[in-house]
Amino acid sequence: MIDFKNWTLCLEMSAKDEAVLKVAARLAQKFKPERINLLHIMETSDLPDEVLNEFPDLHHPELANIQSNLEGFGTHYFGADVNVNVAVIEGDIVTELLRYNIDNKVDLIFIGCEKVNSGALVKKVARKSSGSVIVVPEGASLDVEHIAISTDFSDHSTMAMKSGLQLAENLNINKISALHVYKDASKYLNESIETAYDVNEVISKRAQINKKLKVYSEHKLADHVKAVNNGLDINQHTIAVPSIRRKSQPLQEWIVNNNVDMVVMGAKGESIAKAVLLGSVTEEVYTELHDQIVLLVKKKGENKKFLKALLGR
Repeated sequence: MIDFKNWTLCLEMSAKDEAVLKVAARLAQKFKPERINLLHIMETSDLPDEVLNEFPDLHHPELANIQSNLEGFGTHYFGADVNVNVAVIEGDIVTELLRYNIDNKVDLIFIGCEKVNSGALVKKVARKSSGSVIVVPEGASLDVEHIAISTDFSDHSTMAMKSGLQLAENLNINKISALHVYKDASKYLNESIETAYDVNEVISKRAQINKKLKVYSEHKLADHVKAVNNGLDINQHTIAVPSIRRKSQPLQEWIVNNNVDMVVMGAKGESIAKAVLLGSVTEEVYTELHDQIVLLVKKKGENKKFLKALLGR
């Protein structure tokens, strides 16, 4: 969090904006960003060109009203001590948001979502953004009592762990959980079974491997946490999952069942190399969470070359 200096709040001028503004304002008090951009993107008008050519100022009153509202948000939520920039742009929402963030070297995007659905917009932005993303569900606040940080020990997870611990320390969050999900022995045992002896042998072998996997995962998680921890009390949890289940399912269930308020995840796991994709576990988890604020941590400038080519820059 401390390294995020230039923030963009993507505002829709809807009920979702209030939570985004409140969460960003609280974080700004703690982390002092150098600049906050309040951005609204209007979809391109569907009026005929003939009408727009004859009345080129047709949208000016609406644009002026939105501009004025954004300026009011800046004053109300951030005050005079924060460098707030206001922008209203017309065009495709995803394309213009990505373009704006590249042009303005934004490293953290706030975007709101409905409680019942994270939405296609959120997914597209999270996948393609060159910076980290905070997804804020409608009605959320930053009164966080329990933060969970998911890790698969990748470089992105290490960044997520550091950011999550910085958040916990600066927001005085007392309950911190580090989570690691791993495949159990069923992933490695696909032997054919023909006799009762075969059954007993496979069961015995599976139990031995599961025991070793559990010990290994616990030690690996402990070492991972120790490498970045500055003395905070962190609960460590490893979760074994059968090969037939996706890792995201037990992770999501744990988050919901343990009353987690905020989740921090690396935005690309070990298994995905494509520039425009999040790690599959990350995306499957955050798209199914409806009450938690989620911080998706990316390397600064990730996807930047790809996006510049995509946007014709």
